[in-house]
Amino acid sequence: MISIARDSGPVTVINSFACEPEQQENLVTAWRDAAAELGALPGIVSAALHRTLDGTRVVNYVQVRSVEGLLRSHHQVRNAGRARL
Repeated sequence: MISIARDSGPVTVINSFACEPEQQENLVTAWRDAAAELGALPGIVSAALHRTLDGTRVVNYVQVRSVEGLLRSHHQVRNAGRARL
């Protein structure tokens, strides 16, 4: 049986952003522009970006190797001024 055990593998972070339909493409573009830089952060395993068909939401999920890796990545992003926690 497949199970998810606590503290046993990649950490998945899901971000969901509400937006006006006319702004969805701008949000997607901003995430894509940042992808190369963010993907180079230590511990990042994978990431994916999804948009709703009605244009009102963008969802991003990222997998990192560990909680420590996630915290290091957030710290680096924050210090670079790329995002706010």
